[in-house]
Amino acid sequence: MLAFELRKNASDVDAKIMSVKEELQQLVQRRDSISPNTPLAEIGMIIDEIKTREVRLEKLQLLRMAIQKKLNEYANNASKAKPLIEKVLSAHDQRRSLIDSLINPQKEVASIVKKLHQVNSTVSTACAKAAATSSSWTYCERGS
Repeated sequence: MLAFELRKNASDVDAKIMSVKEELQQLVQRRDSISPNTPLAEIGMIIDEIKTREVRLEKLQLLRMAIQKKLNEYANNASKAKPLIEKVLSAHDQRRSLIDSLINPQKEVASIVKKLHQVNSTVSTACAKAAATSSSWTYCERGS
């Protein structure tokens, strides 16, 4: 996974951690406000919900620590990766140069073909006009 994806995931996990902490805090407040008249089933439900949120919070915190560990590894390996990144960028530049070497002559050929088409069109038009006024076609066959 790339570093920017990890940072986004870390942000998402942080938001989930905050949400679970808020839910947990509300449940603890409900638990603390239990009166002697509160039914046992409701008390059991509140306690179960607190335990569930505590487990979820712990899992999210472990996930956040794992993400942070991986981000730290990336940061520590940045100096090792720098020569590789430079090599990749250099190869991209070489590839771009080679592609340009292929494309530029094709552009020139396309330009010549376009000019040739214009000249052929002019010849065809002139031959058609000449044919209407003369019985000789030899001058129109000259370019063939």
